[in-house]
Amino acid sequence: MPGFGVRAAGGRIVGVHDVLQPVADALREELGKKKIEIRGKPGISTCTVAYDPTDAERLENAQAEKGDAFGKIKVTTVNRNDYAGTLNGWIFGKDVILLDLVGVQDNPVAESLDAAGMLWPRASAAFPGPGKAIVQIVKGAFSLGADAIVIQSSDINGLMAGAKAIRRRQGWWYGDTVRSTRQKLLRQFFVPGGPIGSIEPRGLTSNGINRGKAPQPLAITFVGEQPPSEAKPIQAAQPAFNAIPGEYEPKSAITYFKVGDGYEQCFSPGSNWHGDLRFCDALLLKVDAPQAGKFTVTLSGTFRYNDRKPTSQSNWEDLLALYNAIPKQRKPAAFDIWIDGKPAASLTAAEPGQITYAPRFGGGLEKTTETEEGVVKISGTVDVPAGRHDLLLIHRNIVDGKVEKIVFGQ
Repeated sequence: MPGFGVRAAGGRIVGVHDVLQPVADALREELGKKKIEIRGKPGISTCTVAYDPTDAERLENAQAEKGDAFGKIKVTTVNRNDYAGTLNGWIFGKDVILLDLVGVQDNPVAESLDAAGMLWPRASAAFPGPGKAIVQIVKGAFSLGADAIVIQSSDINGLMAGAKAIRRRQGWWYGDTVRSTRQKLLRQFFVPGGPIGSIEPRGLTSNGINRGKAPQPLAITFVGEQPPSEAKPIQAAQPAFNAIPGEYEPKSAITYFKVGDGYEQCFSPGSNWHGDLRFCDALLLKVDAPQAGKFTVTLSGTFRYNDRKPTSQSNWEDLLALYNAIPKQRKPAAFDIWIDGKPAASLTAAEPGQITYAPRFGGGLEKTTETEEGVVKISGTVDVPAGRHDLLLIHRNIVDGKVEKIVFGQ
C-alpha cells in the first residue's frame, strides 16, 4: 500500500507517499535533518484490545505502542464502553506529521482523523484552494502524550506551502473566527482541550457585516410570596398499593437487592430494569386485600435454569469465567414470598417451555439470540391477611430471566 510515515532521531514521524518525497524533504529542512526520518512505507499492524491477549498479540501491540508500526485497533470484547482506545481506531506511540492529499486515498491514518471529525476546518478540492494547505494539531491523536500534525491540501504545491510554514506560530495561520471555533471543537474531543476563555471574533466578519454583542442578564423578580427561608427535604415518592385479585406489570413492583439477611430497594417503580432478574434479587409488590384469603400467584415470563450460563457482557467476563467453571446441579425454579418482611409461601409449580434469550448483553453490537428449554410460568398459593401489605417475591434457582406479568387470583 502507499506509504505515509517517517521517523526521526527525536521520535518524530512524517507521513509520505513516493510522490510526496519533495514535501517530506522540505519538512526535514524546516525542522532540522536530525529531527525526522522519512518512512516511505510505514508498517501496518494489528493492535488487539482484549482482557487476556496472547503473547504474540502482546508483542504486536508493543510495536504500535513504541511507534515502530501503526496499529489498527481490533476489539475482541462484546462492547467498547469499558475499554480505552483512540476515537480514530489507531495506536501509535510517537509524535507524527501526516501529509494528506485530499481526494486521494493514500493515507488511511489521516483519513481516519478526518472521518472521526477531529480535523477542522475540513480540507476539500475547493478549500483552502490550489497551492494552499491546512495545517493543524491533534493532541493525543493515537496515544497519550503523542501528538499529530496533519498537513492537508488538494495538490502538491499546497502541501509544500504547508511544509514550509510548519515552524510558524499557530496564531499566524488562522483568523480569530477559525481559531475560536477550533478551540470550542477541541474541548468536545479532549480534556481540557484548550483554554476556556477562547478568543471571540470582533469587528467585521469575512463578508463585511458588522457583528456585536448585547448582554441580557437574567433577573428574577418575586411578586407577592417570597421563596422559603429554609429548604425542606425532598420526600421520596411512595408507590401505590395494588388491589388484589388483579393482574400487574413488572413496573408496578420495586426491585430489591439482598443485603445481609434482608433486602434493600435498588430501583424506583417504573425504571427500565423492572422485571429483569439479572439486576435484582427480589421484586416487591404493595398489595391491598379487601379481605383475608388464599390467593393463587402466577408469574409469567422467561426464566432460565440455574445450571445455564448467565448472560454475559465484556466487563463481567472474568467473573463469569470462574462462575461457569463450577459444575452445577439443576434445581427447580421457584419464587419465595415474604409478607411484611416474614416468609409466607413458596411458588414452585413451574410450566416448562421454549424460551429465546440474548447470550450477550449491551454494547450496541448486532444482537444475537439463542433458544433453549426453560420455564415460562411459576405459580403457587399464599394466604394474605386483610389490609395493605408488602409482598416480596424472591427468585431462586434462576440464573437470569424476565418477569413479564404478575397475576393474583382466587
